[in-house]
Amino acid sequence: MLYLARSAYADPGTTPAELLDLPDARRVEEHLLDAFAVQVFAYRPPSPLASTTRPSRRWDPAKAERWLAALARMTEGDIAWWRLYRTVPKAVFIGTGMLIGGSACTLLGWLMFGLFGRPVFGALLGLAVGLTGGLALGFVPTEAPRRFVPRVLRRSELTRDLGFGLIGAVVGGLVVGILYGGGFGIAIGLVFGVAFGVVRRFTEPTEPREAVTPASVMRSDRFAVLYAAGLGGLVGALVGAFMGGVVGAATRGLGIRIDNPVLVGLLGAAVGALLGAFGLALIVQSTSASGRSTTTRAWLALRGVTPLRLMTFLDDARRLGVLRQVGPYYQFRHALLRDRLARRH
Repeated sequence: MLYLARSAYADPGTTPAELLDLPDARRVEEHLLDAFAVQVFAYRPPSPLASTTRPSRRWDPAKAERWLAALARMTEGDIAWWRLYRTVPKAVFIGTGMLIGGSACTLLGWLMFGLFGRPVFGALLGLAVGLTGGLALGFVPTEAPRRFVPRVLRRSELTRDLGFGLIGAVVGGLVVGILYGGGFGIAIGLVFGVAFGVVRRFTEPTEPREAVTPASVMRSDRFAVLYAAGLGGLVGALVGAFMGGVVGAATRGLGIRIDNPVLVGLLGAAVGALLGAFGLALIVQSTSASGRSTTTRAWLALRGVTPLRLMTFLDDARRLGVLRQVGPYYQFRHALLRDRLARRH
């Protein structure tokens, strides 16, 4: 209670003598709790130097209190950034996935088939694949944050890994099959299927052995997406180089006249790397905790529920003593404060 009083009356223009006018201890407690969140954001300005007790930026005190109240209502003790997606309608994730997937795949299809003189067909095919994939992935449940850690295959997870690999097999086989024929489509589809399955196997949610913070957990999840992009780019480059330089893209209607098979192979590798990296990264990102968190933060910020820079705000609230950090979670330092904020707003 003394800490609340000291923080609530940090402004030199205020005096705790007004507490004597309150009728009982409960009213005193409520008064201090009501003033606490606003006062710490108002009278503890950012520091130009690294500080553990000063915020990194200035926040509007009234908005900060409203955001904290929303978090108090949305959470049950632990504030886990990867669980806030539960407050967002599923239609938002489906719509976002279809928008991003449709746009990206349209561009990639236009580029890929444009090299063979069929840009419109490629754009339409990419749009269909992107919209279908975005719709399907929107129904995939969000998992806990992932880490890039090799692990032993478990029978209970085999179906999920095979399903993820099937996506790569269908998409990769479809594109190659249209350009090079069904036989190559099946073979290359299997290659991409294995690659997608490996990505899934190595990026499962895993309990870390080292100390973690909310920020480090998010970085690990984002690194898993980058790993997927790297592996997808590598497989795509190898496939593109083989199909372009060995099988011969020039004989399949390549719109650019290149007589040197090595240069054709390099072109195929570049295009394949781009398609593989973006394709696999889009799929992993759309179902990752960090990907869903990005959509969640944007949705909540548009509605004024929380700030767009939510992670920065949470860390600043921790520095100011409103929240505390327990492993990957934030918690209100005082349960009384959490309950009071949830009731008032």
